[in-house]
Amino acid sequence: MIGRRFLILLTVLLPIRGLLAEDIVFPPDVGVVNVQRAPYFARGDGVTDDTAAIQQALHENGASNRIIYLPNGVYRVNDTLLWPGGKDDEERQRNTILQGQSREGAVIRLADYSPGFGSPGQPRAMIWTGKSPGLRPRNSIRNLTIHTGKGNPGAIGVRLFTNRQGGMRDVDIVAGGDGTGVTGLDLSFSEFIGPAFFSRVRIDGFDFGIKAANSVNSLTLEDIELSRQRLTAIRNSGQVMNLRRVTSSNSVPAVQNFDNTGFVTLLDSTFHGISGPRRQDPPVQNRGALLIRNLSTPGYTNFVENRGGNRIQPETQDVDEFLSHDAFALFPSITNTLNLPVMETPDVPWDPLPAWSGPHRFGGVPNTGEDCSLAVQKAIDSGAPTLCFPNGVWTFNRPVTLRGRVRRIIGCEARLVLALPAGTPAFRVEDGEPPVVLFERLEVTSSKASTFFEKSTRRTLVVRDCTGIQGRTIPGNGDLFLENVSSSGPWVFERERVFARQFHIAHEGTKILNTNATVWIFGLTSEMSGTLIRTVGGGKTELLGALCVSTGGWKTDPMFAVEDAQATFNVAEASYSRAPYQTIVSETRQGKTFLLKLQKQKDERVLPERLGGILLPFFTAQPQR
Repeated sequence: MIGRRFLILLTVLLPIRGLLAEDIVFPPDVGVVNVQRAPYFARGDGVTDDTAAIQQALHENGASNRIIYLPNGVYRVNDTLLWPGGKDDEERQRNTILQGQSREGAVIRLADYSPGFGSPGQPRAMIWTGKSPGLRPRNSIRNLTIHTGKGNPGAIGVRLFTNRQGGMRDVDIVAGGDGTGVTGLDLSFSEFIGPAFFSRVRIDGFDFGIKAANSVNSLTLEDIELSRQRLTAIRNSGQVMNLRRVTSSNSVPAVQNFDNTGFVTLLDSTFHGISGPRRQDPPVQNRGALLIRNLSTPGYTNFVENRGGNRIQPETQDVDEFLSHDAFALFPSITNTLNLPVMETPDVPWDPLPAWSGPHRFGGVPNTGEDCSLAVQKAIDSGAPTLCFPNGVWTFNRPVTLRGRVRRIIGCEARLVLALPAGTPAFRVEDGEPPVVLFERLEVTSSKASTFFEKSTRRTLVVRDCTGIQGRTIPGNGDLFLENVSSSGPWVFERERVFARQFHIAHEGTKILNTNATVWIFGLTSEMSGTLIRTVGGGKTELLGALCVSTGGWKTDPMFAVEDAQATFNVAEASYSRAPYQTIVSETRQGKTFLLKLQKQKDERVLPERLGGILLPFFTAQPQR
């Protein structure tokens, strides 16, 4: 009864906006770790202390791409839930996914007046996923609510450390009682957090809704709702932070970019100023680099405070576009962003369990090194709309054809090993019944530089929450969406539309070639040397919020190349080897080429320095009409 009353109250406090969250249920034979089953036996009744049960499930399944699954219920805890291995185990605090059945139904609730959570001066997290040094790929939290209970003013909702691919989806973080607490989502407590992607996150209460700090590795947040913060909704101190469709209802600033290395891109957002003692503070305060597009600030009397660049802040509550610094250009150009039409990432319905199939049901066996491709093809041709790879390692020696009724290819955080000849795709995506095909939750490795997919269909293809992905598209076919994808590259886009959100590429050489395609990227993180994006042949590239981690030696290629095409971008560089790019942009128009270089003379920098590299607040290559 207590749990039911709490769920009703939570629904009143946080009304559902838009579509209801789906009921995420997995088949029993796919390797998901259910905390209510043996040997864990969490109750989820809102009364029993489930701390030990959930912690045991986390500890026993570390670094194995396991989904730790919470069926609907209220899970009462009285201590921090630690990612596997404790606070010092660098090898295990990774590849772990905490997953609820539904955002409104699966609730982790801190017991009222829990010891250790009472002092704001000594804050403590409900969930802690590790810290640097070391890589923490794929750590994620999905489809649940985190509630800090009453009498816990020193509580932090989540301290999330992940990088390369990971983050948070469909999560509510609620400060209990009178809304007190330190931080809802803390991304500031350790270096090297990110690249990471956060989507459909709601945070109610706390001093700070979201905190970010340090100068790498970039964070991308989309569809974020913040309310009742006491100091700041989002505070950034140094990170590359990309924000889109953020809604803030507060009497305090919505976004503070408080460090000269901070790099914020803010799109399509609304900040509602409500009555309170600090409503006169501007909703946006900037000390670093800032790009704003399509911002509305109703209820505020001050709008944008810019102290990080040379541009005068706008004096209206509706901002179409604002740059903190003057735009750079090599030819006469339009000085605004390219402003390409943005398509939202499509989804497909979560199918009921009888509509699932997978290679394990047609003789495929994981973790053996045996070829699973025939079993996968049988599962595709079975007529089931969902193709599932259970947790484990699956080996491909031959390509399969994606056709028929399949619309979702989901790995329960499974690993696919491609042992095909170089350039041969594991999946050939061809025509079929569903207009959208979705790949998600897969880790892909290749022993022979194989390609994960080849798209030769006018259907829309979505790839999200995957790592190691390498794809090839046939020119002029359907749209491609990449969301929270980590890749070894390179990518070639030709005569198609591409929409990418939090795209990570680690590749030596040209990472993206755009030939007469329309490419929109929101949040790009690159590693290794070589050109990040080469746009040619009438292509259009709009890159909003990039971090270039330029490891390695002397850079001979330009960071960006534009040849008889259009492109706009803003980028921050980090070069720990102190070997930054010497040529930032090479642009060619009608046979003439100009270069934007790091230095004009030996002792004169054209662009400001950032972590051994450069800061390019905005560059435009758009011929004036």
